Amino acid sequence: MTAQVPYTDVWTHKPVQFYPGKHPCEKPAEMLQQIISASSRPGDLIADFFMGSGSTVKAALALGRRAIGVELETERFEQTVREVQDLVSQNG
Repeated sequence: MTAQVPYTDVWTHKPVQFYPGKHPCEKPAEMLQQIISASSRPGDLIADFFMGSGSTVKAALALGRRAIGVELETERFEQTVREVQDLVSQNG
């Protein structure tokens, strides 16, 4: 780890707790925020073409980025849209 490369090769993050109805492959929000912070600036556009539960979109919005999500499963897409809309309305 140096000033030029502020990350090590191994990152450790708590796994996402699974429960019925939750997307089985959801990534930890902290990990996604770390990736987004390291590779973009506030206001940049983040695209997630396999949106699933929307973790990447939610992490991007939390960091002041814009986001686009694409999901083939209609039910999963609609659920994620509702969650993102709720998140946006709560945060103004």
